Amino acid sequence: MRAGIWQISANRSRRQDYFPEDCTECMPENCSWREDYFRAEVSSPDRSADEITEGCCVVARAARLRGAAVTFFKYTSKVIAGDGCSEICCELGYFYEETGDFEEAAVWYYNAAYETQPVLALRSSEEEPLQGLIRCYEHLGLPAQARSYAEELKHRQNEQTDN
Repeated sequence: MRAGIWQISANRSRRQDYFPEDCTECMPENCSWREDYFRAEVSSPDRSADEITEGCCVVARAARLRGAAVTFFKYTSKVIAGDGCSEICCELGYFYEETGDFEEAAVWYYNAAYETQPVLALRSSEEEPLQGLIRCYEHLGLPAQARSYAEELKHRQNEQTDN
């Protein structure tokens, strides 16, 4: 039996190494080995649906960071066709935000925050989409909406520090 999708090296931690907290800031060249590995793993018949979803998240992020739209949509579509997840919704939000389509970006950030669950990174259903919603509504000239999401973000952050 093959090792789990995250168990390629005893020297690497499970999800943090492949989907690090700061991956939105990483350079595309630093993500290429992740993308290559997970692209192969997603295609493997030995992978579960959850493992395929996790792998698609990594490939989609790496593809977006390097500007490979066809690959990006190929792997986001695989996940959206199923139950979806907040990571893919955030990636779609980032994509549309980067193209200047703030209305569409807001839809995907909203889906990440309220309609889907994370499979890899809890932040993709908490502060990350709320920050995206704030940015989008500021760009759209809707400061009341932006403030509403900023208040919710602050509330959630306060709840986390209280626990």
